[in-house]
Amino acid sequence: MINIKENIDGLSFYIGLNLDEVLNEIDSKSPFEFFDTYLLELMPREFYDFSFYLLDLISDIQDRPEITDSIIDLLKYLLKDKLTEDLYIDFSSYNGMKEHFELLLDNHLTEKIRFEKLNLNGKISVRESKKHSSSRI
Repeated sequence: MINIKENIDGLSFYIGLNLDEVLNEIDSKSPFEFFDTYLLELMPREFYDFSFYLLDLISDIQDRPEITDSIIDLLKYLLKDKLTEDLYIDFSSYNGMKEHFELLLDNHLTEKIRFEKLNLNGKISVRESKKHSSSRI
């Protein structure tokens, strides 16, 4: 399992050593899952650094379009309207980036809670239907 948070200061070195594993994780997980698994604990500045590193990574691996598409999807999830069509990150200031990150975090956690509630409700419904069907016997 990769560890972005613990290696943020030496990110280019860390990812260079673990490139295939990092790319596999980006490619195999949805942007939501990747953010939830690896980026949720980042500080705003670390988030900013990681986002720029992803842009650099795209230019380094242009010969692997299936992976670059996954990275772009991740960037679109992370940056929303702050990622321009020509893959430029458009923050007017550090505070703007920080506010964006806090909003992303809030939205992500709200979505995660909603998903967990739906999942829990589904499990409760299945248990109740099993309970009712077994009580009829």
